[in-house]
Amino acid sequence: MIKHYNPELDVNNTLFYFYRNILQDVPLFISFDDNFLGVLIDHIFVKLFIKGETVVKYKDILSEIFIVAKGEVDILNKNKEYMQTIGPTGVFGNISDNFNKLSGIYVVAKRNVEIWIFNTEKLLNIIDVYSAISDDLEHILKTKPNFILPIVSDEPDIQNELEADFDSAVKKSSLLLTKYEAIQFCLPQRWFKFSLEYDHGIFKVFDAMTAVASILNLLVIPYVFVTQEKFLLGYLYLLFEPIFYLRIFFKLHRSYVNVYGNLIQSNRKLRKKYINSPLQLFWDVVPNFPIGCMCFIFPREEWFFSYSCLRLLHILRFYYISQYFECNSDLHRKIWLLLTKLLVYYFFIIHILSCTWFMMACPFDNCISESWISRFEKHVLHTPVFYRMMLSYYYVLTVLTSTGIADIKSTNVLEVLFTSLVMIVGKIMLAVLLGYVLRTLHQSESRLLRYENESRNCTKFLKEWNVPDYQIGRTRLYMKNMWEYEKGRKPFKLLDLLPNPLKRDVLISIYGTLLRDTFLFKDIDEALLREVCTKLERKVYFKDDYIVKHGDVGSTMYFLYRGDVSVLTKDSFLSEIPHVILHPKDLFGVSQGLNCENVHTFFYRAASNEVEILTLKFEDWSYLLPLFPKEHRRILTRVEREYLNKL
Repeated sequence: MIKHYNPELDVNNTLFYFYRNILQDVPLFISFDDNFLGVLIDHIFVKLFIKGETVVKYKDILSEIFIVAKGEVDILNKNKEYMQTIGPTGVFGNISDNFNKLSGIYVVAKRNVEIWIFNTEKLLNIIDVYSAISDDLEHILKTKPNFILPIVSDEPDIQNELEADFDSAVKKSSLLLTKYEAIQFCLPQRWFKFSLEYDHGIFKVFDAMTAVASILNLLVIPYVFVTQEKFLLGYLYLLFEPIFYLRIFFKLHRSYVNVYGNLIQSNRKLRKKYINSPLQLFWDVVPNFPIGCMCFIFPREEWFFSYSCLRLLHILRFYYISQYFECNSDLHRKIWLLLTKLLVYYFFIIHILSCTWFMMACPFDNCISESWISRFEKHVLHTPVFYRMMLSYYYVLTVLTSTGIADIKSTNVLEVLFTSLVMIVGKIMLAVLLGYVLRTLHQSESRLLRYENESRNCTKFLKEWNVPDYQIGRTRLYMKNMWEYEKGRKPFKLLDLLPNPLKRDVLISIYGTLLRDTFLFKDIDEALLREVCTKLERKVYFKDDYIVKHGDVGSTMYFLYRGDVSVLTKDSFLSEIPHVILHPKDLFGVSQGLNCENVHTFFYRAASNEVEILTLKFEDWSYLLPLFPKEHRRILTRVEREYLNKL
């Protein structure tokens, strides 16, 4: 981003001190050199892992070195037994001169963790240039460890912070509110001697309850103020008041991750952090201040009126509603979330306008003669408050949704001005609503427009290079079919953003059953199978599309995932001779996929409307076979046996 805004800026110098603080304490780089760092920063790849996520699995193929920048990871043995916790500047991964290595451990994120990743081959090639660093690293490469513990910083302020965090972590069992301590929580002395994980489910529950209670407050408080309704609505919503105070209470015990990636659970530090956040303190204290209790300083006959006036301050709780929608929005906000948010906001505006219109006619339930309500029959003045409030709603909705004022007329200047204001607000609300609708339509159609533009550009390019119209027509037909099949979603593209262990788990869930049902990979080591799944490429063909032609040379195996494929040959008159139909879970191209010089002797053509093929190129997974010698022999034996049986 820095490079984008200032192309002339030397980004390496800008990032130098950002990376130096971590890398200078990494055990791999004891003899640290500033020039060495300048080269390293071009090869750093940053990855974030959520608490509990697997960073490395046992028997994963590793070709990277991982450095913990923030947070902590747990090291587990092959039986998933705890061995060690690694914090900032700790190293794990492929710390050897073999660029592809089987992992001997599990690595799991203990907290949300930021990890810097280096390709082992590139990093060792860089280190070879710097003799001092290379000499220090020689003994490490000989022992080939799975991980190296971090070096503790000598800076006193950081050291004290880390020690305090460690003491807090040691006391974790006594600080966290567990099911075994639920009874003890009833004791007042335990109320301020516990802490909760920052992602604890209780915070999600109270956020939702706070949003619901805030909506109820915003509906009832203005209504009670203008109508002075004492029964039911006047006191019912007080039942929800404890929600707001309990929310603050639990926030005071919410642990957090500091800048060093350590979890802070000390009650003293939690309170200090909360007090030192003035904006957060304002929105927790001011909207929830029990100002309604001050009504008792007024004369007894004015208690309820004073109470309803003072409670207007709690309208500021509208902030909790907007905050809830912001915190629960996805990367791309779903349409139902936008519509719900819009509905809540619009209803609140209509409610406030209706209460204001009612106030002009019947302030505090005392109707005046010169007002809009006087245009109705006299018995309306003596109807229940709720009925007159419905008339106010009717007026506001009529003015908001039309250009006239229907059968309710304004009788004085103030009511005319208010009617004009409601008309303006109505047009603004309509414009916002149309904007949301157009935005939604644009989001649903933008992919199609972008895809059509790419298709036109492709067609134009082919014409400029004098490609025959027949081939251009086939290309356009394929693009059209691809849109109908996938709608431009490209479902597997985002899988590349996942951490490697999670990506392997997802892919083996999708493709694992298919591979296990083939003769080639039946009963094969699960670790090898997981790696092979990451090398598969998905191809889509449509009816009568050729997948492979006679005479093609390639090093690719084909796994039929969905649809049917015809196996054909052609005679001397170019007439097609069908031989067999392949179905899902069938495999072809094995000989070519393991012996790159073999030539295909058949035509393979899509026989279904849509056919999905998984391809596996030999050069993509050949380096895995030496790491699994037993499985390598089994695969070769099965291929030989299969072809001998056919002969």
